[in-house]
Amino acid sequence: MIVVALTSSVVRAAVAPLDELERRARSSLAMRTLDAQLDADTRRAQLSRGSLGPRLYGSTGFADSNEIVDETRNRSYRRLTSELGLRIPVMGSRQQIRSANLRTGMALQRRAADIELQKREIIRRLRIAYAEYWASQRLLALSQEFLDNEPKMDHILRLRTRAGLMLDADRLEFMSAYELVRRDAARADLAAQQSLDTLRSLVDDEIGNGATMLPVVDHRCESSRGDAQWLDQDPELAALNAQLQTLQAPDFAVPAGINSELRVGYQRATETNTSRSGSGAMVGWSFDMPLNYFTERGLHSSSVSAEVAHTRLQLQLRRTELRNQFQQLTSRQAELSQSMRFVQLRAGAADELIRERQLRVKGMAGDVMEQLQASRLGRYDTAKALVEAQRAQLYWHADWARFAMDSCATTTAPTLQLTTTPAGRRALYLW
Repeated sequence: MIVVALTSSVVRAAVAPLDELERRARSSLAMRTLDAQLDADTRRAQLSRGSLGPRLYGSTGFADSNEIVDETRNRSYRRLTSELGLRIPVMGSRQQIRSANLRTGMALQRRAADIELQKREIIRRLRIAYAEYWASQRLLALSQEFLDNEPKMDHILRLRTRAGLMLDADRLEFMSAYELVRRDAARADLAAQQSLDTLRSLVDDEIGNGATMLPVVDHRCESSRGDAQWLDQDPELAALNAQLQTLQAPDFAVPAGINSELRVGYQRATETNTSRSGSGAMVGWSFDMPLNYFTERGLHSSSVSAEVAHTRLQLQLRRTELRNQFQQLTSRQAELSQSMRFVQLRAGAADELIRERQLRVKGMAGDVMEQLQASRLGRYDTAKALVEAQRAQLYWHADWARFAMDSCATTTAPTLQLTTTPAGRRALYLW
């Protein structure tokens, strides 16, 4: 058991558990910004969607005419005309609107998938920051425990140097270990502050700056997400699947080609100089088409086929990449577990070595004190390795956010358990 002594009496509020921070992050400013962006994109898409139904149109005009009636007479008049009716897109015009609406829908689906992935990236960053803060706290506690012994060790080594039992170079070499630990502590303190700032920015609230809880991840929960059906629900793959189905739809394959519309309207005309008026109903059909219509039809078909082939290949590529990414995460689980067992075994051996040399230093002369100090440094390095192994597991859990934001992590009680030392100080067990 590795014990870390604490001399500070400052009580700081514990940082909220990881699962609680994730819940708060889902309603954070960053998440709300993404939701608002998707809502704005959706409304713009709805606004830009063309209507396949009738459109109301109207027109009015004034004319001052002097028409030839026969060889000797002209007729002058002023006419006010107005027209009101409906325009209905047909044939190619109707198909063009459908194709534009389908492309608008595809773009919106891709945008929704991108925003979902950005949300998952926020959760991944949150988990990484939490892992960094947790590990930094443990490293700071380890550093403090190691540095607490510095005054006593410095005094003993100076006495042995004066007595000619060790060289001054050896003494300096032993004491340089404390400077190494101070460097580690400075780095850990900086990492803790940076990760704490990241956590605060991701949850938009004060989260405390004290002890953290170590999340416990159920590996079976993570590994159960590997079936093909679950992978198809990935937002990126789902968007590509929807895009492929849209491109293969009959409405998308038909070329626009002939632009045409049907007009149904009512006309009224009034001659202002005679006050005579008349009216009439009209039905009209108009179209326009390129002279190379059949050539453009073939080009459209080949263009859609090429787009379908590209989307299908892109879907297969991303499916393969995501499956490989998932398999790598699954494989890392076994490696991380084995690394943890190895480091825990080394930590136990380091504790036993410390216990043995503490017993020997009481009854044996010679360089046993130097050996004890070397063992303490070795135990410090082993304890750091154990923290790194636990941090790697938390990083592994963070990478799962790419596949799903819902967390399989639960939270244990705080891993810092306070006990009372004989000297009246408080100590804590890191594991």
